Amino acid sequence: MSKIPDQKPRILIVDDEAPIRDLLMQMLSDDYICVTAESAEAALEECAKTPFSVVISDVNLGGMSGVEMAPRILTRFPDTVIMMISGASSLDTAIDALRVGVFDYVRKPFDYDQVISATHKALEHHRSLVAKRRHESDLKTLVEQKSAELQYLAHHDVLTDLPNRTMFEDRLRLIVADERDEQVQIAVLLLGVSKLRSVRDSLGQEAANSIVLEISQRLRSLDDERAIARLDGDRFALLLCPADLEKAIEASNRVVEVLGPTFSVDGRDIHIDVNIGISIFPDDGLDYRDLLRNAGAALSQAEIEGIGRYQFYAAEMNARAVRRLTLENNLRRAIERDELVVFYQPKIDMVSKRVVGMEALLRWNCAELGPVFPDTFIPVAESSELIIPIGEWV
Repeated sequence: MSKIPDQKPRILIVDDEAPIRDLLMQMLSDDYICVTAESAEAALEECAKTPFSVVISDVNLGGMSGVEMAPRILTRFPDTVIMMISGASSLDTAIDALRVGVFDYVRKPFDYDQVISATHKALEHHRSLVAKRRHESDLKTLVEQKSAELQYLAHHDVLTDLPNRTMFEDRLRLIVADERDEQVQIAVLLLGVSKLRSVRDSLGQEAANSIVLEISQRLRSLDDERAIARLDGDRFALLLCPADLEKAIEASNRVVEVLGPTFSVDGRDIHIDVNIGISIFPDDGLDYRDLLRNAGAALSQAEIEGIGRYQFYAAEMNARAVRRLTLENNLRRAIERDELVVFYQPKIDMVSKRVVGMEALLRWNCAELGPVFPDTFIPVAESSELIIPIGEWV
């Protein structure tokens, strides 16, 4: 297959003397596409039709001069290179031409080699201008593209492509501000997904990621208008507006329903549990931060009470959530602080009065909280999965 030759550069020759135009045409037409004009006005009309790589012009053209014409061409076509050819011997004329952007200045009379060499230099400069502008354009496009990508990543979760915490909080803040005067109710649902940590620990990060992706797809399948976000590893959020108590309950039931079926990972069927904490604007807070914090408190209460639960916020939940967080933080350090103790209680056969077994009873003497009863710290250990290292220690 033959290669299609590159199009020849276009050169515009401008001179009010026909012999000069013809001579320059004869010198250059073998290597370039040459067009002639007898005045600056005619040259501007030719440039308006199709841009030229190089314009070779006399300085004095009868009407508008070549020096006056040059900036008009360069303003519209900055990649065009202009050469001036003139019989004027004044240095001021050459300086004026260079000041308005003319690339080169050739005095008459000129010879063949001089014109060919000057034209070649002008074309090389034209190519460098085109290459520079193309590079600048490509760089600008790349910067705009990367800026858009960074802006998108700043507001979306990389794994699921759902809005992230930043975008969810911004959206909630704007909606709360818009609806504050109207007193339209808004529901914030925080979803806590259990077992993701155990899946990651037992089957690996890829398996946990596949479940997170499936969760996001199932949440997207909810058929009504609601803003869905992934706040962090095992926390998702839903924003309902408008939404009263009944709509929040209905949405919670739908979430539990769509996340109820098992998830298939590497041929294994895995069941996850979801708990939901709910806060309602304006009853549970007039600020978006209060709504999120109170929904989090309700979620903590739902996780304490059992799997597959939804819980509305109540004022006492905040204090209870703080106590639970303090308890969990201390429990995480209980083993390294040597605060756990096992007591052994004998089991007696009442007939023979002999010891037939032993029951191990775990007790926790917290340095900060004092003695903590098992019915208080065991549920916290189970919901936070601290029960696993504690069980191994026992």
